[in-house]
Amino acid sequence: MEICRKILSLIVFRVVPKFRRYLFFKSAKFSSWVERGELIVEEGIGFNVPVRCDGPGFVMLHEKVGLGFRKAPRMDQGTILLQAREKML
Repeated sequence: MEICRKILSLIVFRVVPKFRRYLFFKSAKFSSWVERGELIVEEGIGFNVPVRCDGPGFVMLHEKVGLGFRKAPRMDQGTILLQAREKML
């Protein structure tokens, strides 16, 4: 019973949050592609909430950036909107 509880705890507290961050990242990349933009992300970026990229340009996120806090209160859907302003040459 104790082993089952540890496995369940591992799945709920480690695997599910990593999968959510992965889905938020892929969703942001897709939204930037739909808007004919580009999302440039370096290693170590934390997508803790849904992120949307709008605009025909590029958005660059450098390392050690965390977007959102999962436990914070949300307005509406809690999505962060990043808008690209200029096209990359």
